[in-house]
Amino acid sequence: MPDSILTAFCILSLLSDCDVQDICIAPGSRNAPFALLRERFPTLRWHVHFDERDLGFLALGMALGNRKPVAVITTSGTAAGNLLPAVMESRNSHIPLILITADRPWELLETGSNQTCEQDRLYGSYARFMHVPVLSDATLTAAARRKILTALSEAAFSGIPLHLNVELREPLYGDIRRPEEDEDPFTALKGFPADGEIPGFRKRSDFPDIFPGAPFAAKLREFFSGDGKTLVAAGAIHPDDAEILADFLGCSGCPVLADIQSNLRGRQSVLPPFDILTVRSPGLTERLREFPRMAVIGGRFISKKILAFIRDFPGEVIFITAYGDGINATSRPGLTVRITPRALTQMFPEFSSGHSPDYSPVSTPAYPDQNIAAAAKEIAEEMAEEMAEKTLPENLSEEARLTEISATAILSRINTPLLVGNSLPARLADCLLFPQNSMRIFSLRGVSGIDGLIAAAAGLSRTSPDSGITAVIGDMSALYGLTGIALLKKYRVRLIIFNNNGGNIFMKFPINSPAVRNDLFVNPQNTDFSRAAAMFGIPWRRVTRIRELREILKTPVGSDHSGDKPAGEIIEIPFPQGEGLDLLQKLIAPKTETGKQ
Repeated sequence: MPDSILTAFCILSLLSDCDVQDICIAPGSRNAPFALLRERFPTLRWHVHFDERDLGFLALGMALGNRKPVAVITTSGTAAGNLLPAVMESRNSHIPLILITADRPWELLETGSNQTCEQDRLYGSYARFMHVPVLSDATLTAAARRKILTALSEAAFSGIPLHLNVELREPLYGDIRRPEEDEDPFTALKGFPADGEIPGFRKRSDFPDIFPGAPFAAKLREFFSGDGKTLVAAGAIHPDDAEILADFLGCSGCPVLADIQSNLRGRQSVLPPFDILTVRSPGLTERLREFPRMAVIGGRFISKKILAFIRDFPGEVIFITAYGDGINATSRPGLTVRITPRALTQMFPEFSSGHSPDYSPVSTPAYPDQNIAAAAKEIAEEMAEEMAEKTLPENLSEEARLTEISATAILSRINTPLLVGNSLPARLADCLLFPQNSMRIFSLRGVSGIDGLIAAAAGLSRTSPDSGITAVIGDMSALYGLTGIALLKKYRVRLIIFNNNGGNIFMKFPINSPAVRNDLFVNPQNTDFSRAAAMFGIPWRRVTRIRELREILKTPVGSDHSGDKPAGEIIEIPFPQGEGLDLLQKLIAPKTETGKQ
């Protein structure tokens, strides 16, 4: 029995014991021992993709959706290096990944051996690292299991991905069990169950509850005393955590400034989007500055205006996070309190209302200061009316041409989870998405890259098998992730591409030379994605009218999926270059003295 297969068996059995359920693997030779063992682990779900960069993001999407570790297995060489973008996002967003890179044995390093390079600590500070040597006997295997279990526990607790660089010595192929063997050769490697060795790792899909020490707990009780004097700024929050926090914030009397990533939009006590609030009601914005306290929950915000507001806030500010790293991008002084959302709500049983959240985007907030409540309701109603007059489909002709504003507004009514892409789609969503129900919204803003988004959407779809998901990205993101389109054969994703011919986000920056801006920043490609879709056999439609988009969004994702038909689809919406930014700036522009923009 080859040592390489015994080594792979040790690792896979450990992952199975720890209730890891998904394995993402790319075809390769050095990692072949893992693939050959697939039939030995029928409870593991195996996902295969040929491009390791997108493979990492496929795993990232799965881990983001179900909040459980997902393992990624690659062969040696550049295949391992291609995981780096996903590892960077995993580390910064605390999305649990287990990276297993097959490597040549140590004696082949620095010898010129084919497809061999230094892979130890390949991902630097972005991942915890452990080198796994060739495992040739039960004693060495038992020691390796204990060390890997410890590494898994530490990684799960810290929210940092774990990298296992595994030596695999030839032969890499062969029968799993030789016919002449009387007993199962894997028997000696069993008997090291993980149950109880990693508290909480097997049974918990989310982060273990963490309660702060007495001084920090006292500060939290001061901030959430129910006196209506604490303002909350909510950044990126996982949908599961938002469900926990929604009633708590509504009952604690705190007005909430909510980023679209917070999954709190439309709920009680939530104010209109901050970029709109600042220009439509500067008086209300100034009133918010008079609050003596602000609690920042989740630190990643799309809007630079809200970061500036936090930075210049004259009162006391605390930052609340479930992880130990900083979430303060404002450079202002402020206490950081480490506590999980569930633990925070458990500290205040008096705020457990048990009622269903109100998702009306213009409902009267439930905090004590009714002046703020009335002003917030007025600005929300005003914005809803103005958007209805200018952009929303029910107030425009069904044959009206779609704009980036109207298309984004229509997405407020979808009935699937939504992955919001980076760059301009993220900014449009932050200003214009008013969810009409408890829509689950996801993003990858840890590093805010535009690569891997299609593959991440495919991974996310596995956590919503009944509905699939919708993803909205720009044309440059789609070009970065072309190989991810192949995944739409199997994964229920409605991919909506806002094609405005280049990186239009750069049009907002003060670049004096139009030629420099166009060639070196916007970089238009003058393309459509019909042929890319055809290459992988994915249904594609170009949509230009409100009626067309509404009709598509009414149908289930992958409604034609049966037999050999693909599960996903591509909807491409072309827009004139620069129009989206121009319309957005007009929509949020301050009113003049005459009441006109």
